[in-house]
Amino acid sequence: MARSSRVWLALGLAAAAVGAALAWRAWDDAPATTAPGAPAPIDAPVAPDVACAAGDAAACERAGDAAAQRLDWTTARARLTTGCDGRHGPACRHLGELELRGLGGEANPVAATRRFATGCDLGDLASCHALGVARRDGVGVPRDLTGAAGMFARACGGGQADACNDLGQALVVGAGVAVDLPRARELFLAACEREVLVACRNAAIRLDAEGGDPARIVALLTKACDGRDAPACVALGERHLRTTPGPADPVKALGFFDRACLHEDGAGCNRRGVAAERGQGVAKDVEAAGALYARACELGDGAGCANLARVRGGSVADNLALYQRACDLGVGGVCADLGRMYADGRGLPKQPATALALFERGCERGSAVACRNAAILYFRGVGASVDKARAQALFTLGCQGGDAPSCAELRR
Repeated sequence: MARSSRVWLALGLAAAAVGAALAWRAWDDAPATTAPGAPAPIDAPVAPDVACAAGDAAACERAGDAAAQRLDWTTARARLTTGCDGRHGPACRHLGELELRGLGGEANPVAATRRFATGCDLGDLASCHALGVARRDGVGVPRDLTGAAGMFARACGGGQADACNDLGQALVVGAGVAVDLPRARELFLAACEREVLVACRNAAIRLDAEGGDPARIVALLTKACDGRDAPACVALGERHLRTTPGPADPVKALGFFDRACLHEDGAGCNRRGVAAERGQGVAKDVEAAGALYARACELGDGAGCANLARVRGGSVADNLALYQRACDLGVGGVCADLGRMYADGRGLPKQPATALALFERGCERGSAVACRNAAILYFRGVGASVDKARAQALFTLGCQGGDAPSCAELRR
């Protein structure tokens, strides 16, 4: 029940209690008799804490939820522990969520995952979904993509729309399950109908990849964006810069980037900065672009960090912290560029081992060039001992990523 609903319910109960007290005073001297055929008095509802103490596990879950609404995490954790020990699945799940986040006590991901498993065994499908997420992400348990997909399928089959979205994502990339793009699309669409907004965006991505109806794609993204899914707003902005069902509209695109940035999405702020720097739909303003890039970087967007370093000017060494943050945040191309500078001693001290580490990080983040450069260093024994098997594997990754020189090395 929403918090506001609980408040109104509490107010209603308070009013009823006052009325009951007045009625008692009015009839205090009356004989304690009941008219023939009158209904029996209705017992007052038992407070969740009282019912919990009497052994009602479901009431313990309600008492824990009420304590959480008051931000009394210690009491919430205690009540939910009692409920879970009493074999109430939702209580186990909520307890696991507190243990995972360290609310009301120490954070304990291992214990949290055990709670999710218990809740799932007790038939709480949302617990099955939570267990799947833990297995997928390796939180509290070793990473197990096959086990995660199984949990997502179980929860999805029982009507957990969020789990259907996660199962769809696994089907797209083959994470613990065979790739099945048509089924993934249908799962995304079904979850979207049940108001899982990220699923609306995922459905739009699949339809776009399949050459689907542009109007339907825009409708799905609009639903997600209107529901405050910021990446969907960014995607709408990108479409309006190119084409939608109609001609490109840079001014309208800016509105979507602004919405994403206001929702504290770093990619939206970065994209709005790019528009300001290039004069897309607005007069060129490099100073404004820099402020937007700074905000994007603060929000964890690596491209924003790299763009901020670029518009600030100065040497790479002057902006090394920004470039390093961009690499750490997943911009593989920046990792590759930094690695090249450390490898050559160009703008930065020559440090082959540091260069190799950056190339490998860039490769992990999707830079095929970084994969090739790391392979070359392993092949030559620069920054590490010669490892031709590792070099071969990295050339393969580079080739698979579309780097033609990597493919040429494999043919030698």
